[in-house]
Amino acid sequence: MGDLCRQPGLDVVVYVPTPRQFHAEHAQLAMNLGKHVLVEKPMALSLEECRTMVVAARLAILRSARERREIPLTNQIALRT
Repeated sequence: MGDLCRQPGLDVVVYVPTPRQFHAEHAQLAMNLGKHVLVEKPMALSLEECRTMVVAARLAILRSARERREIPLTNQIALRT
């Protein structure tokens, strides 16, 4: 899964249809690499796995927002508004 998520042409969404015992691990891996994730149900096998997935998603969103601020054109547009 890690090699798949690291492919340069893959920059939109990673679909996780793997066996349910791997959902949390694979989704977190993809989110840690900055990918959007669509996970088959059940999301995870335990509430604790779900919580760690939510934390990984929030960190990915924060990382994405920080990266956008570092893009000069985005900064110029933000300053105009």
